[in-house]
Amino acid sequence: MTMPTSASAVASTGAGTAAQPLCFVAMGFGKKTDYSDTPRSLNLDATYEAIIKPAVTACGLRCVRADEVRHSGIIDGPMYEMLLRADLVIADISTANPNAIYELGVRGRCRWRHSGWHRRRPPPVAGGAL
Repeated sequence: MTMPTSASAVASTGAGTAAQPLCFVAMGFGKKTDYSDTPRSLNLDATYEAIIKPAVTACGLRCVRADEVRHSGIIDGPMYEMLLRADLVIADISTANPNAIYELGVRGRCRWRHSGWHRRRPPPVAGGAL
């Protein structure tokens, strides 16, 4: 993957600036089912809009989720760039969303010295808990 070097290229993909750091949120969209204990429906859009985004912006960061990235064609390039360049990445893996888990793994592998992990309980995955 080639990373842009010009300030305009970085800005166009949504990477944070010195004035306003970037938080990239890796999570599913819409309503999903959490199968961990008792199956329940979670509105991930509402969680993002009412909890995650307000908390992140209150801390002075620009909050971006993949569905907010303006792009033409495939999202992979801009998404990976933000995943790698973001000052903070929040991954909601409460519904075991494979894309969010993969994005968390990419961030953890590429910026492992800058990655922290927090979880209340192991997420549900096929074959057992992580």
